Amino acid sequence: MDIKDIAPVIALFATLLIPITVILTRHQQKMTLLMHRDSLQQPQGNSEILAVHYEVQQLKSMVSSLSMSVETLRDEIRSNQSVQDRVKIQE
Repeated sequence: MDIKDIAPVIALFATLLIPITVILTRHQQKMTLLMHRDSLQQPQGNSEILAVHYEVQQLKSMVSSLSMSVETLRDEIRSNQSVQDRVKIQE
């Protein structure tokens, strides 16, 4: 095989390689832009989710605290009622 026989094959390969390279480069640029755009939007979504999660945790804590307070008050009322009942019986 002579170089003259290979030259058309190399020319054809180079001719096809250039458009393929351009297409792949453009695709890579578009994908990079999409990924960059998504990465800029994602933290905002995450921060909003984290803020809601924090608020829910605060509400859970408040409900738990109020529930414990109600239980304590109920126990005190029952205790006072039983003391009052004992005092009345002893009189």
